[in-house]
Amino acid sequence: LDATYNVTSLCKDTLYAIVVCHPITRTNCPVAYLFTTDQSMYPLDCFLHFLK
Repeated sequence: LDATYNVTSLCKDTLYAIVVCHPITRTNCPVAYLFTTDQSMYPLDCFLHFLK
């Protein structure tokens, strides 16, 4: 899970990315994104439960 804060200058936002690593080439690849302006854990919790 990677999180990047304040992606835009317009509002306080967060971009979350689920990143997996290829076992042979060892390269990373993002497989899911969540963009939110809510700073609580609720959006992330819902996102992770959805992916599960």
